[in-house]
Amino acid sequence: MPSRKKSPSKPADHEPNRLQRAAASLLDLPLLGSVAFSHLNRELQSGDPRAATVLARSLDALTSDPIQQAVAVSLKGINQTVCVDALWQEWMRSRSARLAEVLLAVQKPATTPAQTRAYSLLKLGRIKQLEDAPADLVMALIQACDDPDTQIAGTARQVIGHLRQEDAFDILCAHWSLTRNPFLEATILKAGYLAQNPVNVHILTALKLNQPDQITAGSAEVVAPLIAASRDSDAEIAARAGYLLRHALSGAALTEFCLQWSRSREPDLEAILVESSLVPRQPPPLRLLCALKTGNTEIPRNCPPRSLEFLMNACQDADPAIQHNARAAIRTLQAQESREAVCQLFLSGGHLEARQIALDAGYLPAKQEDRALFLFLTEQWQEYETLDFDQRMLRAVYEAAGPDLRQRIARTVQSTGRIEFLHILTGTDERLRAGQMDAGEADLVVQMLAKNQNWGRLWM
Repeated sequence: MPSRKKSPSKPADHEPNRLQRAAASLLDLPLLGSVAFSHLNRELQSGDPRAATVLARSLDALTSDPIQQAVAVSLKGINQTVCVDALWQEWMRSRSARLAEVLLAVQKPATTPAQTRAYSLLKLGRIKQLEDAPADLVMALIQACDDPDTQIAGTARQVIGHLRQEDAFDILCAHWSLTRNPFLEATILKAGYLAQNPVNVHILTALKLNQPDQITAGSAEVVAPLIAASRDSDAEIAARAGYLLRHALSGAALTEFCLQWSRSREPDLEAILVESSLVPRQPPPLRLLCALKTGNTEIPRNCPPRSLEFLMNACQDADPAIQHNARAAIRTLQAQESREAVCQLFLSGGHLEARQIALDAGYLPAKQEDRALFLFLTEQWQEYETLDFDQRMLRAVYEAAGPDLRQRIARTVQSTGRIEFLHILTGTDERLRAGQMDAGEADLVVQMLAKNQNWGRLWM
């Protein structure tokens, strides 16, 4: 089976090999120089970029004028892209005037890498091509604005103000946002470059250009960048960002800002929230918290029962204003259902602050049995005895109650020391009820009867 010929491998880079470097070292020698040049020229004509590199490097080192001219003529005649790229990369390294003369004669820019291509276009004065340059050339153009070569720097500065690709704007504006380079800032203002991405750069450039209408003030993603911009060292940017935060946020953006404040409680965000009375529509706990902070009394006073626990917790908030407004609001609740919910917090779990609030505000449950229980547990004896004069309601509650509530009722009976309240625990038929009481209840009844020397009932 005939062997297959291997195609020659493409060089990984443009660095000359050992034989090519050896040939280059002979270029200045009589007789041998011509032979060495012929060898390198053949490789150059075949499209070997390493030969282009070694010949380019020899231009400034040769002392033999004929060989030097022959090398220059040979290099000026190349048209293979890979060899042209090799010459430009060597020029980027050396900035050789002789090599620059060759490249200006070739009149072909580099194709790669991006920085070399950008500099080659600048050196050749290809302004129109550069104005349409893609984003990958922009950083090289920015760097070239300060190049020691005045022609390159001047062309770069001219081009940088006339870019036409939006993704190129994004790169330039992003670099300005990081460096705050005065030249780039002046360029952005003069050319009106408005970055679209990323969002933080978009916002910074829109603020710098004083184009607030370009910022979507209802989108949550703009909030963090606007907050950062409101703290910017650029006074114009900071003032414009602060104005938007105070007056333009809506929908998801308003909610996001309030979330940011609620999580951080940072003073500058608090100032914006309070000064502009910012209160989101959703979610209810955040709406309630912001209303308490901004002094919007109607929202917490109309708090529905489902939000009552949050309002109770706000009474313990570390912020004095929130704490004060929460305590005032919970004592002036408008909805009867919410008032009853305060009472239920005490009845169901023994919430002591709910007990005090209900007493201060005069809240009572609507259901008769719940009202009787509330009056009894809060030791409002006159009102309780007026409502449940025969203890029928509370006996029914006690019979149906779970262990925790029964204990609370029993402890209240014990604390009063009033023997007539024992019927709440024993019922009217004490013999029958005695067989149903647990050990704790029975012990309490015995103690109270003995304390009051009611021996007749004790031995029944």
